[in-house]
Amino acid sequence: ENPITYIVVPSTVKSIGENAFRGSNITKITLSEGLESIGNSAFRELDITDIKIPDSVKTIGDYAFYGVGVSEFELSDNVQSIGKYAFANNENLTAVKLSESLTEIPEGAFYGTGIATVTIPEGVNTIGKKAFGNCLYLVTVNLNNGRVDIYYDETNPSDNAIGFTSSGSIANGSLTIYGAYDTQSYSYASKAGINFSGNTEGATYSGIIPQTNSVLQNRPLQWFYYEDVKTLYIQGKGYLNGDGLYYKDGTKFDVNIDIEN
Repeated sequence: ENPITYIVVPSTVKSIGENAFRGSNITKITLSEGLESIGNSAFRELDITDIKIPDSVKTIGDYAFYGVGVSEFELSDNVQSIGKYAFANNENLTAVKLSESLTEIPEGAFYGTGIATVTIPEGVNTIGKKAFGNCLYLVTVNLNNGRVDIYYDETNPSDNAIGFTSSGSIANGSLTIYGAYDTQSYSYASKAGINFSGNTEGATYSGIIPQTNSVLQNRPLQWFYYEDVKTLYIQGKGYLNGDGLYYKDGTKFDVNIDIEN
């Protein structure tokens, strides 16, 4: 008897249950409009390379598409939540469009995928541990002006939300996080040692910190002050120590700043 390899889920089906197709021989599946929820591990580790999630879908469960070979997912703005490790362990996945209705990217959602660029919707307020972990090809994360709580663990870097391997090293040295200086995106990038490109929109004042050491004049730092949060941000890979400001390589930054009022 020949196993079933292709199936069409009709529009009368509103929900696909947990483990519905897991372990089957399905290699091709069509989901119809009208489907609203996809259960935990529904398509886990199926040998499929193409599937379209209907615009009617609102929820996607844990591990729903874990380990499938699909190269692209587009989530309509009707999708309100995705589960842990929902799209993980798929190096073939190189592109994803996230729903504007999402408020959270949960633990491991895109762990171990081949995504190179991702834009986080402004409604997202939490990015969980390992959400974009072990993504070796990830070079661009756009956080716009969103104020996102990004999971960071100094003692267990492999758990960090973005940009780290399972061994705790930075997955791709070219990774750059794009965001605003007065948000968690800047704080996360600074703590994690990830490149950051700042959107200065909203800064009350800004300027260049001059380098008075003639040998280092080509390494100035830029500053931005945000009146609403009473905070000064310094652009560049530097850090403050007890006696001054230093570059990450340990070179002291010689600077003269006159502050009035």
